[in-house]
Amino acid sequence: MRKILTFNNFFNIILLISTLFFLISFTIFTGNLIATNNSISKILLPLSIIVFTTLPIILHRVLKKLFRKFYMPLKMLFILAMVLYMVSFLIFYSFVLNYSKNTAEVFYHQNGTDKKIVILVFGCRTLGYTPSQTLEKRLLKAYELLELYPDSVCIVSGAQGADETIAEAEAMQVYLEEKGITPNRIIIEDNATSTIENIRFSLDLINQNHLEDYKLIGVSTEFHVPRIEMYCTHYNINITVIPSFTEGQLHFFGNVVREYMAYFKTLIFDLN
Repeated sequence: MRKILTFNNFFNIILLISTLFFLISFTIFTGNLIATNNSISKILLPLSIIVFTTLPIILHRVLKKLFRKFYMPLKMLFILAMVLYMVSFLIFYSFVLNYSKNTAEVFYHQNGTDKKIVILVFGCRTLGYTPSQTLEKRLLKAYELLELYPDSVCIVSGAQGADETIAEAEAMQVYLEEKGITPNRIIIEDNATSTIENIRFSLDLINQNHLEDYKLIGVSTEFHVPRIEMYCTHYNINITVIPSFTEGQLHFFGNVVREYMAYFKTLIFDLN
């Protein structure tokens, strides 16, 4: 009897820790969405996941009576799912945290300022003509590169989202022009609605503008870099991605939760 109790207690502790980790990570993710004024439809999904995960804990007595002999196998599957999420997320978090640290230094060391480059800025949420904090960091990095490489050109890529009033590319163009970048150095790509479309549509513009001999440099936030490079490796696209960095650990953590889901969606559904 003691062994059974010890066994049950052990799995109950594992269940508690892993479920709490799951709920905390998704709560931070949802808080990020609310803080950045995302639409209700985008917030409902993580909220519903939180509710769906919490209900089995709250209603465990009811479920035990309802499922009877199937209750323990279902409980074990639930624990397994929570533990797999916790372990895989922590591995992914560490991977993202360390992935982009030396990219910029290596690039600047290997390339002279006379090199011709095309800078592809990956879009994200805007509030009218005002870029979000994440997008502004990307644009500041792009501006730094445009200043450092006077012969470079920039592609700003991003369509208008359902909850945006203008295309992300247009907002980025205005921001860079206000910083002093001349319009002839900025190419607008305002049709892309995903990372892979950012890449594909921008490559079309590179060909149309006869920039094939230019080195392609991507600019995005550090948590986004591994997925961009995964796409480009899969499709044999030669790109170097320079990261901008997120301010605030909670904001970074919430973005990694979203990127974790996007990364595995890409692995399962998008790469073919």
